[in-house]
Amino acid sequence: MQKNELLEELEKSDREFARKLNEILSIISRHKAIYDKAKDPAITQIWLAIVEIYSRQEKLQRQVSQITRPELAISSTASSRIAALAKKKKESADILDTLENY
Repeated sequence: MQKNELLEELEKSDREFARKLNEILSIISRHKAIYDKAKDPAITQIWLAIVEIYSRQEKLQRQVSQITRPELAISSTASSRIAALAKKKKESADILDTLENY
């Protein structure tokens, strides 16, 4: 089955999967000079796809680790201190309102 036939079959059954596959294939085609010289171009293309997917996974892992870094996260102690300060500020405002209305 040729590449185009495979994509046509996938587009009939699952468009999103076909879109993802087509995206990877277009990225791999940028490395045509590498797999054209290979003994088995199909195997080389598979390895290039694996490398591409692995690099995307690493990029996502870096992004997730930046989001979940402990120094960026607010601890429960810090959040309770913020809540206590907000409550004190509200109480102070209530006292000032009471004094102004007296």
